[in-house]
Amino acid sequence: MMKDAGASFTVEITPNDELIPHIQDIKDLCIEKLGALCHITIARDDRTKGIDILSDHSFDEYKKIWGEFQSELFDFKTTIF
Repeated sequence: MMKDAGASFTVEITPNDELIPHIQDIKDLCIEKLGALCHITIARDDRTKGIDILSDHSFDEYKKIWGEFQSELFDFKTTIF
């Protein structure tokens, strides 16, 4: 409906470790339904006092895993996180 109305919109996913096995399916669905990959944000662990990512992976691993989406939003957030 958004595309048909000519409105601008973005689709974002907050990544989590449980989605990792489904990355290719997510990418395929985004291309099929949206014509582009979705943006990726960063999942923050609010249970900690710092700004920790909500993942069992190191930050470098997390960036490599979710960087597959080539999301400029994700790239920006990784520089300020």
